[in-house]
Amino acid sequence: MYFSVNNLYYYYNYINLISMCMAPKKLLVTSLIRDDLTNAKLLFNLHQMGLNTSDYYLQLSDAILHLMGFKNDNYADEVYQEYRHLSEIVLHQELSSFNKSLNATADKLYNHLSQKSPNKKSCC
Repeated sequence: MYFSVNNLYYYYNYINLISMCMAPKKLLVTSLIRDDLTNAKLLFNLHQMGLNTSDYYLQLSDAILHLMGFKNDNYADEVYQEYRHLSEIVLHQELSSFNKSLNATADKLYNHLSQKSPNKKSCC
């Protein structure tokens, strides 16, 4: 069978798409939490330097809460506040310790959201 560069490119993207669709929800959510924490740390440090960072927040927590089964209601708002409070711990860490504890913090936040999830069966 003949594979051109374009065919291999599309095949590679197809395999990646399939693996993403088949990836466990926990892997996806913890990855989003890590990205959210990294973004929050970056924006916090830029804010400390005097820059206005309010327009650069990625709002990943909305996607995280949605994937965990939360609806747009008061309970989700309470859980969001808890999530923000728990994630603030990493903002004040030195960069070297932040990178080392990122996975553990993401797992801790995922477990917290899992326990609070309104439909625990849909969580991983």
